[in-house]
Amino acid sequence: MSGQKNNNLIELAVLLIALLALAWFTTGQSGASVASGAESGRLLGQADQLRQQLELLHAKSANYLEQAPRNYDDYFRDTKVIHASLQLDVAALDKTIREDIAMSPGQAAGNGPTRAHLPDEQRAALIAAWSEFHDGLVDQLGVDPEMPRLEWGFRHINEQTEPLLAALDEAAAPLRDRIESSGPVKAGSGLLLGGILAWSALMAAWFGLRVRRAR
Repeated sequence: MSGQKNNNLIELAVLLIALLALAWFTTGQSGASVASGAESGRLLGQADQLRQQLELLHAKSANYLEQAPRNYDDYFRDTKVIHASLQLDVAALDKTIREDIAMSPGQAAGNGPTRAHLPDEQRAALIAAWSEFHDGLVDQLGVDPEMPRLEWGFRHINEQTEPLLAALDEAAAPLRDRIESSGPVKAGSGLLLGGILAWSALMAAWFGLRVRRAR
């Protein structure tokens, strides 16, 4: 009788270890999915913020074109104030696109936790769209920083922002898909983990009953 009891206990221990190992694996997979979803959400938030910045720049360009100076004094004022503000806006956009949203996989890995990054095709397309927008703006403003062709530059912004926004939306699409697909995975992992724990409790109770009957 004692031998049968020991066998039952061994069987119970083996089964519980197997179930707990499966639960641990499921928890790890769910945690990885949550982390990946959070990183994708962070990057998508940056993309949405970039869209707002581009829309604001587009609004500024439309406003400038409506009120473009028609005399030298006003133009000279704009070359000092508005041109400096435009340079700051463009530099901020360039940093956001190249160093945050369109970072390379190597930059995303870095020395710390791996950060989400765009697929290579979307990343290259976004950088190409931004480079075309940026280089075109530089060309329209001209080579003389003291006498920039502001009206030309803002007309370029007004006309070329939409293609850049389209490239940004296309680049962000895989991030949205990744976030949406992680929802069912997390829910399924939670259900599986709950089932494993419930099954473990039932098996423990059943084996306990067998042990008591074997006494």
